[in-house]
Amino acid sequence: MDLIYCPNCGKRSGFKRALGFGTFFMVLLTFGLWLLVIPFYPARCINCGITRGSAHLESILSSPRQAIMASIAVLVAVLVVFQWLSSTAPERRGNGIPAGQADPAAGGRRASDTLSSGPGRVATPTARAGDTKTNPNDRLIYVWIPPGSFTMGCSESDVECSDNEKPRRVERIDNGFWLGQTPVTQAASQQVTGSNPSNFAGWDPEFPLESVSWDEAVRYCQTVGGRMPTEIEWEYAARAGNAQSRYGELDAIAWYDGNSGKMTHPVGLKQANALGLYDMLGNVWEWTEDEYAGTSTKIVRGGAWNSGPRFARASTRGWISPTFRDNGVGFRCAEGLRNVPTQSASIENAADGSSARSLTRKATEGYPVPEEVFVEAYVRANAGLDDLDEVHLRELAHLEYRMGKTIDTQVLLLGGGIVNTRGKRAIDYLEKLHRPTIR
Repeated sequence: MDLIYCPNCGKRSGFKRALGFGTFFMVLLTFGLWLLVIPFYPARCINCGITRGSAHLESILSSPRQAIMASIAVLVAVLVVFQWLSSTAPERRGNGIPAGQADPAAGGRRASDTLSSGPGRVATPTARAGDTKTNPNDRLIYVWIPPGSFTMGCSESDVECSDNEKPRRVERIDNGFWLGQTPVTQAASQQVTGSNPSNFAGWDPEFPLESVSWDEAVRYCQTVGGRMPTEIEWEYAARAGNAQSRYGELDAIAWYDGNSGKMTHPVGLKQANALGLYDMLGNVWEWTEDEYAGTSTKIVRGGAWNSGPRFARASTRGWISPTFRDNGVGFRCAEGLRNVPTQSASIENAADGSSARSLTRKATEGYPVPEEVFVEAYVRANAGLDDLDEVHLRELAHLEYRMGKTIDTQVLLLGGGIVNTRGKRAIDYLEKLHRPTIR
C-alpha cells in the first residue's frame, strides 16, 4: 500500500504509520453511519417473518449477525475506496512536482534521478535526489543530497586551477545528507538569533547573511538542528554530477565582480544546479567545517560577489582565520551524518614550492597566508644572510607572523604587517615563486 507524501518534511508517511488510528476512526465512522440509517433499513420480523420497509433499532439489534455482516461490508467498502484513492494519487515532491516529471528549477531533472552511487551506499527510501524539506526552526529549504561518488579537485579541462586543487581523485559520499538550498539569509538570522550583522543589511531580507565568523556560523547551524558541511560534501553538492568547473554559464549561475554591481544579491535569483541548489558559486564565499592543511585556518568555497571569474569554480579553495568577518563570506547548513575524504592530497605540504606559489597567488588577491607557509618562506629567504640558524629563524618567523596580524581581520595579508627586513625578504621570496604563474 503506497504511502502519502508529506510536502513539509520530505518523507512519505501517514497512512501506514497511522494505520491503527485510521482503522479505529473508520470503524467508528462506519458504525455511526450505520446507526443513522438503521430506522430505514428493510428487515424481516423474527417472530412472524413479515418484511417491513423500515425497522426499529431493537429489531435490528435482536439480529446481531445481520447487523455485524452489514457493518463489515460497509467497512470493507470504505477501506477499498481509501486504498484506491491513496494508490492513484500522484506522489509529489516537496516542491509540489509529481515524481517522474521534470523539475525546471533543478535543471530538468526528475525526482527519481540520483547521482552515481558508490561502494557502501545505503538505500534511502524516504528521500530522493533533489527532494526538499523546510527546516521549522528558520523556515529555510533543505535539499536531499544522495550518496554517491565523484571526482574531486581540478576539473580535467580547467586551466585556471591552483596547485591546492590537485591532484584530481575519486571520492565517495557514503552518507546522504540534507544541505541548505541557498546560503543562510539575513531574514533567517534575524528570526533565529535576533540579529543581523551583515554589511549589506537593510536592502532585502533575502540577501545572504555575511560578516559572520566561523564560530558564529557553527552556532547558527547547531541552533537550527544542523551542522556545517564538510569540504568534500560542499564540492560534491556543488558539482551535482557535473564534471566541469561550473554547472552552467557563469553569468547565469553566479554573482561575481563582473555582474554584481559591487554588492550581494537576494539568494535564489540565479540558475540552480542539477540538485536544485542556488548560489553554490558566487554571491558569498561559504564556510566549511574543515581546516586547511592542518592549520587553524578554515576552508571557504564558491567565490563571492567581489571575486573574479576564476574563483567562481567548483574546485576553488580559499582559507581564512575562523575569526575573520567579511561582507563576502557567508555559509549554509547541513543535516545528517558527516562525510570525510577517503583520500588525501599531498599538494598541501607547506614545504613544497608549488604549494607556496598557489598560496601566494591567492594571498595577493585577498587571502590570508597560512602561518606555516610564511614561516617556510621566511626561513628560505633569510637562510645564510646573517648569523641566525634555522631554529632561531623559525622562532622569529612565528613571532613576526603573529605580530603582523591586524586587529580588524586577525589575518596576515601579503604586503602588510611585516615588521622588519627579514619579513620583507619572505614576501619577496613568495612573490618570486608566484610571478611565473600569474595568468
